[in-house]
Amino acid sequence: MNTQTVDQAFEKQKKQRLFIGILFDLLGVATYFIPALAEIGDLAWAPIAAATFFGMYRGATGIIGGSIVFIEELFPFTDVVPTFTLAWLWVYQINGAKTKAKFMQAQEKKATDTLDITHLQEDKKLPA
Repeated sequence: MNTQTVDQAFEKQKKQRLFIGILFDLLGVATYFIPALAEIGDLAWAPIAAATFFGMYRGATGIIGGSIVFIEELFPFTDVVPTFTLAWLWVYQINGAKTKAKFMQAQEKKATDTLDITHLQEDKKLPA
């Protein structure tokens, strides 16, 4: 994969995560538009939001952020904090160079990893 392709893939991931982050922040606040469901909806939403956050960011950021999202959704009146969007700012704007370097390393590793099947290609003869 050439550098231009990796840059394009990184920018695509960056935009997708921003879109998903804003969407999930809006969904987290949406329970307040139906007053009777506000806190009950948050009980159902908290594990979904936390798992999604972890899936998006993985590693320490995913664990810490997913935990914060989970707790934030459970505490009353904290849904207005745009946790997903703040995390995106942290990962892609504040630590953007580090994030891009990790992304490029992962892409290089993916490109160089090959499945060694030579042991499967040996000529095995059945007994007569």
